[in-house]
Amino acid sequence: SNNNVQSLKNIAEDLQIEVVLADITNFIDDYEKRLQTIDDQQTLIDSINDLFETLYTIKDSNIDATKVKIIESQWSQTEEDVQELAAFILQAIKTDNQLHPYLADLLEALDKGADETNKLSILIPFIVQKLLVSIRDNQLISSFIYILHKKGFIQKEDIKFELEKEFQGRPEKSSIGSRSRASESLLIFLPEIFEMNGSDLDKVLNYFSSSSHNFIKSYFPDKIDKFIQMRDSGEPDDLIAKALRADDVDTFQSIITKNETNLVNEVVSYNIFEGYVPNGETSYINYAAAYGSLKCFKYLLLNHASINEATFSFAIFGGNIEIV
Repeated sequence: SNNNVQSLKNIAEDLQIEVVLADITNFIDDYEKRLQTIDDQQTLIDSINDLFETLYTIKDSNIDATKVKIIESQWSQTEEDVQELAAFILQAIKTDNQLHPYLADLLEALDKGADETNKLSILIPFIVQKLLVSIRDNQLISSFIYILHKKGFIQKEDIKFELEKEFQGRPEKSSIGSRSRASESLLIFLPEIFEMNGSDLDKVLNYFSSSSHNFIKSYFPDKIDKFIQMRDSGEPDDLIAKALRADDVDTFQSIITKNETNLVNEVVSYNIFEGYVPNGETSYINYAAAYGSLKCFKYLLLNHASINEATFSFAIFGGNIEIV
C-alpha cells in the first residue's frame, strides 16, 4: 500500500540508501500521478452524468436555471467543450420527441447567453449542420429540424435543399426497402414535398411505403391546412394517441367506451411523431408502456389487454418504474 511504500522511503532516508530511495521516490511519483488521473476521469464522468440528467429531466426544470447551470459549467468554455455539449443534446433529441420543445427553448436561451466569456455562439450552427445532414435518418431529427425552423434557426431554403437531394433523380417508386424506410423520416415535410412534386399526390405516394399511404391521403390534397396545424402542435391529432401520451385515462376510457373499441386488436394510428414504437402497429397497452403512462396501462391491463414479449422493452423505454 501507499503507507508501506512511505515507510520504506523513511527507512531508506534514515539509512541513506540512495539507490533504493530513488526507486521508491519514482514509484510514489508515478502512484500519485495515477491517482490524479483517476480523480480527473471521475470528475469528467460525474460531469457527463450530470449533463445527461439535466437534459433528460428538462421537462421538470426551469429553462433559465438550466441555461445558467450550463453556462457556468465546463461545457461552454471552449469550442471542443461546446461541440461535446452539442453531441449530448443531439442524443437527447434522437431519444424522445417529448423533450423537443424544452430542448429547443434551452438552445434558444443558450444562444442568447453567448458572449465573449464562452463559445456558445457556435452551438446552434453546429447542431443545425449535424441535423440537416441526418434529415433522412430519423423522424425525431426531422421533427426537431421543423421546430428550429419555426424558431428561425433553420431557413426553409436549407430544408428544401436537403429534400431536393432526396427526391430529385430518385425513382418514383423504389423497390429498395431501406430507401422507402428512410423516406418516412421526411413525412413531416409533406406540404413541401407535395409542392415540389407539382401537387401530384400519386407521385408523392409512390415515394413512400404503403404503410403511410392512408395517413397521407387523410390530409392530401384537400386537408393540407389540417396537416400543418397538426405539425405545428408537435403531437398527433389522433385522440387515442394524444390521450395515451398524456396518460389521460378519463379521455381514453370515454373514447373507447363510446366507440366500443376492442382493446385486444386495436393499434395506435400512424403519425409523423414516432421515433421508437413501430408506427401504426403498436397496441394500446404497449403504447402506454412506451410513454410511461401508468394510469392508462393499469386500465388496459385490468380490462384484459394483452401484453407480449415487446411490452417490457417498451416499458424500459418509457421509464416508468411502476410499469417495469
